[in-house]
Amino acid sequence: AAKARGYADGYRAARDAVAASRSLADGVELPKDHLVAMLDRIGLLTPRLTVAHGVWLDDADLALLAERGVIVSVNSSSNLRLRSGIAPVARMKAMGTSFAFGMDGMSLDDDEDALRELRLTQLLHAGLGLDEGLTPAEALTRATSVGHTAVDGSTDHGIIGPGTPADLVVLVAELREQQQAR
Repeated sequence: AAKARGYADGYRAARDAVAASRSLADGVELPKDHLVAMLDRIGLLTPRLTVAHGVWLDDADLALLAERGVIVSVNSSSNLRLRSGIAPVARMKAMGTSFAFGMDGMSLDDDEDALRELRLTQLLHAGLGLDEGLTPAEALTRATSVGHTAVDGSTDHGIIGPGTPADLVVLVAELREQQQAR
């Protein structure tokens, strides 16, 4: 039990260390190499780990997280509100780093509206000009399927059938379009 608590504390520390903004590191002596590489050396980078924010991850970090199967939980409105940066979602996609979306109690408008958060995140990472970055369909998949894996570690989701666990949400797009037409 003590060993399990030690691992849990290590995972929390890893999550918090990767999430921290540069301003939180002022005056703190950090490792000479990348923090993500250090976490890998001590065995914390596994598919069981989800790190938050990831606004300061570079290509070496993203490649290592992808290789180890770690998920990055992008918390866009929190990062905007705290002015800590914008997660490199386009680089995550390009490098095969798994990412989902989260909210950590610091949403931009204090209402904890997950759909509004998803829309903000998709628009923030939609790409510039004709370059398509994160599509609405991909954002929804990242929020639901990858988000499910980030929460419970399993990949047995997206199946509607007898005996399978299910959380269903039905969104009626026509209603929204009718309301906008008024």
